[in-house]
Amino acid sequence: MNEGSHEDQSTQDHSPDREVASERAADREANRSPSEAGGADDPLAPPAAVEPALGAVTFERLTAGLVAPHLFRSLGYSVNPGRLALATLTALWVFGGAALIDKLLREMGAETTSFGMLGAFWPTGGAAALPVRFAEAGLEAARLELAGLQWLALALWTLPVLGFVGVAIARPVALDFCAACRLSAWAGVRFAAARFRSILVFTLAPLAVAGVLVLVLWLAGLVFFTSSFMSVIGAALFGLALVLAFGAAVTFVVYGAGFLMMPAALAVESTDGIDALQRSFAYVLNRLVRFVAYAALLGVVLFVAYAAVQELLRFTLALALGPTGAAEFVGRRGDDGSLTITASVLAFWVQVLWLAFIGWVLSFLFSGGTMLYLVMRRVNDAQDVREVWLGSPASSEAHGAVAD
Repeated sequence: MNEGSHEDQSTQDHSPDREVASERAADREANRSPSEAGGADDPLAPPAAVEPALGAVTFERLTAGLVAPHLFRSLGYSVNPGRLALATLTALWVFGGAALIDKLLREMGAETTSFGMLGAFWPTGGAAALPVRFAEAGLEAARLELAGLQWLALALWTLPVLGFVGVAIARPVALDFCAACRLSAWAGVRFAAARFRSILVFTLAPLAVAGVLVLVLWLAGLVFFTSSFMSVIGAALFGLALVLAFGAAVTFVVYGAGFLMMPAALAVESTDGIDALQRSFAYVLNRLVRFVAYAALLGVVLFVAYAAVQELLRFTLALALGPTGAAEFVGRRGDDGSLTITASVLAFWVQVLWLAFIGWVLSFLFSGGTMLYLVMRRVNDAQDVREVWLGSPASSEAHGAVAD
């Protein structure tokens, strides 16, 4: 019985059908592709060790791990047409407002003016086609004898606008660098408009603090230095005056040093004005040497680019005025000593050219301030330079952004 059963089982194992099935299975195994067999091409299989290719030597590879080279991107970001237009309008606001303040203060009897101070920043290359008062303004600016009222009027006129435009420029720059998204200048303006109260805080609060300290010094002067007897007490307490003056001076200096990073802090983090102030002041004071080094590098880039662009515009003026013969009418005056209509119109176009140049400088400063903020944040907080607040998809904060 057992032998019969064993014989039947042996017969069943060696049946023709079983042999054919075994042959077909062997054929299928031999014809399987590498991916089906779980070979090197199988996406789930561990990758085979290959020798990495060297590839092309690029700027990104050479500067990998460094943060300072990011500052060089400021030049490219500053020539965006939308940002240039916005910055040029800002320059018009600043210089036009200064001219208006100039007129009002002259009517009040002031000799030196806010417009005179700003005249020092006007490019000298176009002076030949500008009214004489532009040249006179530069001389007035050199003396820097502005009264407190003139400083205050100029600050209130320019700083909030500069802060607003700084945020409007910093937001597209930050998105471009951190998220590879292009944001229109108009979208940047809307982003800044939604945070105008915070902009007023970081532009004016430090000046208010320093102004209070200066006001205390002024009141102390009225009390202690108006008579011989009280002046002795005032002299004894003069050490306190030095402390207050030092506090005001440090506030002014740090505010001026970190001003370009304040719009960037608001644009990158979408924070409030107080936090933007704290971040900027802390980044300057905590890593002062690194800040000075990075700011100096940014200044060198601006200096070289400024000189190159200014010479380009001078050459442009020469080509426009020479072949056309318009140079003969530049600065021509009538019998009454005023510029002729032709000279005035030519001066207008030259002013537009140099106004656009100043607009580019502002665009570079705010673009550079954004990159400087990201670099200093990396140095102080060890935070990735490409980290930026994007907002929720439903909030439309990045409305108009286009991913590359």
